[in-house]
Amino acid sequence: MRIKRMLSFILSFIMVISFGVTAYAEDIYAGSLKYSNIATYINHFPIPSYNFNGETYICLETLGTYGFDLIWNDNDKTKCAVRNGETEITPCQTFMPRSDQVGKEYQKIYECDVKVYMGDHDKLVKCYKDMDGYLYINANELSYFGKVDWVPEVNAVKVWIGDGLKMDESMFPLKPDPYPIKYYDYLEYDDKISWNAYSAGGEVIFIMAFVDGAGEGYITCPGSVYFTVYDSAGNIIGTHSEYFTPDDYSVYQYFLGLTDNKLSTYFWLDGLGKMPDGKAYVRADVTAGGYTFTAESSVEAIY
Repeated sequence: MRIKRMLSFILSFIMVISFGVTAYAEDIYAGSLKYSNIATYINHFPIPSYNFNGETYICLETLGTYGFDLIWNDNDKTKCAVRNGETEITPCQTFMPRSDQVGKEYQKIYECDVKVYMGDHDKLVKCYKDMDGYLYINANELSYFGKVDWVPEVNAVKVWIGDGLKMDESMFPLKPDPYPIKYYDYLEYDDKISWNAYSAGGEVIFIMAFVDGAGEGYITCPGSVYFTVYDSAGNIIGTHSEYFTPDDYSVYQYFLGLTDNKLSTYFWLDGLGKMPDGKAYVRADVTAGGYTFTAESSVEAIY
């Protein structure tokens, strides 16, 4: 798999089980987390949340990318959520449930013997666990670190932590959870490339996916790309080549609002310097499945 410049962001969207406790048959069933049309934010950054008995719950482990450390003590089976001094937030991929999902079960949860504290054993809070050992707490418990407001105008729970944690307007606006899409791992003669190019300063991002000839499914197959960036006078100002595999396709680009809900892959070229008149032209030659596709586009740099 390729190592990308934005790898640290992508990795931070992956929730990792940290000393969770798996649910077994003898565990006491507590109920179901349900998809909710209420959004939850920490300092303007969205975080996945769910409805449980009319309250908003979040997964404790997701706090690891919102400025928290989760400290496990195996001796007394406790987990403490503590602010770690970080000021940056890298939010998890968060989507608003579709209308057909709201109110439906997301996950069954169970009573839990793990003791969860806000702060270093400061405030004991109620938690539940799912079958995989992830822990869930009421979002209101985060008031220990700041304040929690219900904002009916936007149907949202907003958590405010004012100890230096980043509080800029989020660049990750909530988008609907994508509908399931049919995928193939091979190309046929009438399949097409779906693509776009963006530029920010001296950088160009080329995003692409393959769509079948009928426009009803998408293809995640390996291949290679070679793309060239020209300035408005036709001079080459940068080139980039790279191989890609099925593992490189992601919904991350949809999360950023750069594509619709399909899996896609992207390629990054930086170090171009300031483009004359802020404009450039991108040509990409993509080879996959024995076919070659050409994509061309003009882009305007945003400085």
